[in-house]
Amino acid sequence: MIKPFHIICFFSLMLTVISLLTNWGVYFSGSVFMAVCLVFVTIVRGVLILWLDHKIIGFFQTKYPALNHLKKRAFFSMISMICMTYLTILIYELVKRMLLSQDLNVFDSSILTLNLIGATLISLIILPTFEMLFSEKVSQRILLENLELKRRNLQGQYDTLKGQVNPHFLFNSLNSLAGLIKKKPQLATYFVDEMAYVYRYLLKSNEHNKVTLKEELKFARAYFHLLRTRFENGIQLEIDLPESRQTSCIAPLTLQILIENAAKHNIVSKNNPIVIQITLEDNYIVVKNNVRKKNSLIETTKTGLANIVSKYKLLGASEVEVLEGTTYFVVKIPLLEE
Repeated sequence: MIKPFHIICFFSLMLTVISLLTNWGVYFSGSVFMAVCLVFVTIVRGVLILWLDHKIIGFFQTKYPALNHLKKRAFFSMISMICMTYLTILIYELVKRMLLSQDLNVFDSSILTLNLIGATLISLIILPTFEMLFSEKVSQRILLENLELKRRNLQGQYDTLKGQVNPHFLFNSLNSLAGLIKKKPQLATYFVDEMAYVYRYLLKSNEHNKVTLKEELKFARAYFHLLRTRFENGIQLEIDLPESRQTSCIAPLTLQILIENAAKHNIVSKNNPIVIQITLEDNYIVVKNNVRKKNSLIETTKTGLANIVSKYKLLGASEVEVLEGTTYFVVKIPLLEE
């Protein structure tokens, strides 16, 4: 990346070379010592002009930092640079004449005019160069700030989604517990113990954006046992996933939510059970269940599937695919990188 130091070195060298080429006979007509002194003074002039130009431009860039302040910044910088460069050139001419033992009168009208033209040309070349560098720097800073704001916004949205899952899970678990107490009170205590274990995992999993598929499967099985306690053989879970792919990652609670939805939105019957199948298709986890929709759905907060879709979108993963037919419901979840 080009820096102000590179610009100062480059244009200082250019000014020195131009001065040497246009005044070759003057610089090298005397002794070697005199030639070295003149070259040194010329180099110092070039570096000084560029360094002071950089400071002037930097001052007005700080004073008027917005990109839309370009005209104001350029106007004040140009006037200041021309004055400073003109003064530096006059001082240089005086020093050069002293070294060459020439007439010290550098205030001849023709010389003054030429020096003013030179100062203006130098300023016209230098200012756009530093402004381009400044604009690029500001643009990169704005880009980084926008990316950081976007990251914080996405993180905030993700945290909000995670915060929604706990109440959502608790609400549905308590509904299940209430139904169990009415129909099978003897299993209610066991259900509470299992729910406590599952809820501990749920609280822990919310600390991470992703977990391994192996961990999620273990949790999904534990949650499924809660459903089996209530519905017995009315719901079944079939998992066919190769062990080698279980080190891949998935958003936490994804499988639990899909299993929960299958039980919540369908008629659970021992004679015609809900079968939930979890398989692998390319780089997707496929969760499929048969559909036996209830005539009147229970009240839902609608955060389940929507949460899954939103979480994967915020994680920058491939889209979650939802396929719904008359006899089946399929959700394809992309695996995440470790």
